[in-house]
Amino acid sequence: MKFIVDMYYFRAALASVKTHASKDKKDTVGNSLTLSLRDNGDLLVFAENGLTTGMARVEVDQDEWDGELGEFSMTPDIASTVIAAFTPSKTDWEVQLEITVTFTVERQPEEKDIQLATINIRRLGQLFGGDSYRVTTPVQERKDLQKSWHMLATYVQAKSSKLPPIEFDSKTLAAFKAAETVYGVGCVLASAGGGQILVMVGSRFIGLMHVSKLELDNTADKNFRTTKRAWIAHVPMHLAVVS
Repeated sequence: MKFIVDMYYFRAALASVKTHASKDKKDTVGNSLTLSLRDNGDLLVFAENGLTTGMARVEVDQDEWDGELGEFSMTPDIASTVIAAFTPSKTDWEVQLEITVTFTVERQPEEKDIQLATINIRRLGQLFGGDSYRVTTPVQERKDLQKSWHMLATYVQAKSSKLPPIEFDSKTLAAFKAAETVYGVGCVLASAGGGQILVMVGSRFIGLMHVSKLELDNTADKNFRTTKRAWIAHVPMHLAVVS
């Protein structure tokens, strides 16, 4: 699987999502980011930790993509290494990264076989091959990924949203600070029902935050609905929403 992405947006996606991965390294699935290349040309970067969910999208260069789909993982530590390895200068504009992912299987005689992804990332447009980074890491199967996507899609497609006074730990909201920083816009919050808050940062990052009981009602404003509509075409949904 080979594709090309904008370096700035790829780094931004990793930085904004890795704060939503579990900090428990024994939780191999929770302590990982899932990167999924979709048939619409979106690379979705996803993580959740039980308290918050984060997902960012990066467009793939359609002219340089053969249409092959796939899903792979990286730990927050690997994500941090990638971010540091491809730091842009003040004169860097429209820099692209070529990402190649190959899959192998490590046989386990008495346990389930382990699928490994070898991720090669190379900066384009530089002499002598350009900056590069290579790592081999297990693919973490996130069994509830489709359910999580569907939940986000349901919230995005709802016609209205009501946000009453809520209570939450400020540390929980702080997980979204990275998204604010890398995308340069503030968080937009709305009730998602069931003790959850939908968090959107522009049209490139979306997430969920678990909060205390919701009690009162408030109508969402026009700006929220506009931002929400921008996500409808990008969050995978397997069951149609009937208005």
